[in-house]
Amino acid sequence: MTPLEWQLVASERSRDAGVLHEAERPLAAAYMAWYAVECLAKALIAAQGAKPPTAGGEGHNLAFLLDRAGLHPSDFSVNLRTHYEQRSVGMRYQHEGTDDHREQFKAAVTLAGRLTTRLRRVLRRQAKL
Repeated sequence: MTPLEWQLVASERSRDAGVLHEAERPLAAAYMAWYAVECLAKALIAAQGAKPPTAGGEGHNLAFLLDRAGLHPSDFSVNLRTHYEQRSVGMRYQHEGTDDHREQFKAAVTLAGRLTTRLRRVLRRQAKL
């Protein structure tokens, strides 16, 4: 997939997350918001000419994906880093949303914004070359 295709998938998952958030479904909203972040990290990897992992542990390991995208833990606040390090795709098996999921949603939205900004910069730089 191209960086744009990854970005389009991320945009769809972000919209899904927003609808779920508005419907007071914090667990599902957080899960979808993190899914969008994962896709944005993969868009950044693809923008650098590499093929992002899409299966297995690496395909869902956000810390690994961010590293491959050229981002480092020190690029993020301790709070944001804590949220993405605690994020797990296993949350899809939980049955009840909590206040922690609301915080996870907020962190994912913040990180998605930062990744979107970075992706735009990378793609603009490439277009100038």
